[in-house]
Amino acid sequence: MIENDPEKRISLSKVIDQLTPLHPTNRLSLLQYDSRNLLCSIGTPSSVYHVGTFEGSPLAVKRVPWKNCTTKSFEELKRLDHSNIVRLLHFDQDDLYKYFGMELHVASMDQFFLPEDDPKKYNGPIPSEEQFCFQLISGLEYIHEQNLVHGSIKPTNVSISSRKDPQIKSSDFGLTTSSLNDGHSTKRLISGFLSSQYCLAPELLECDSTDGQSTKESDFFAAGSVFFYFLSNKAAICLGMQPTKY
Repeated sequence: MIENDPEKRISLSKVIDQLTPLHPTNRLSLLQYDSRNLLCSIGTPSSVYHVGTFEGSPLAVKRVPWKNCTTKSFEELKRLDHSNIVRLLHFDQDDLYKYFGMELHVASMDQFFLPEDDPKKYNGPIPSEEQFCFQLISGLEYIHEQNLVHGSIKPTNVSISSRKDPQIKSSDFGLTTSSLNDGHSTKRLISGFLSSQYCLAPELLECDSTDGQSTKESDFFAAGSVFFYFLSNKAAICLGMQPTKY
């Protein structure tokens, strides 16, 4: 901040990013994280926990190891405000993890199609087929209008908001890109993992490594795959058949 050369002086936004985790009312790292409040850990180093009420709101926290998380875009993503997007509310970090506090939801879409004897199966209400598709694409349209790419659209990242008034919300921005003023794009990794192959567009599957960059077009492909997964499994249930496991 007191660098003599103005060109080398740290920006105000970077100062805020450094000081925010130190604020005593925003210490997600001090909450309890164990198997009793674990919501999911789907084969990745990151896990999602239900930490009860935090600053007056029901909260889920995604805890991501530093080595699997290079995001610098929390403040940018926090500004996203749409009824069909899970809101990021808080951020914290310690020596081992980064913590992303977000709206708590009752289930992810894939839990609706789990076997009846699965303890994680969701048996509550969901929107109609038409509303499901509309709400998912409405949230995606908003993301794209902000010059962002979701990059991780798949059944486990489509949330059901509540039992009382179920809404479909996109969650877990695995990889986002933001168009900067100079015309370049910056990759920002939150979860450390791309979408599963089930929902990856062909152009991403053809990449030799995870360097393939998600685009708005690949988001559309992923959304179409989720539409197919949802509608075909709903039809299977109506016909008394076993839904496809994701």
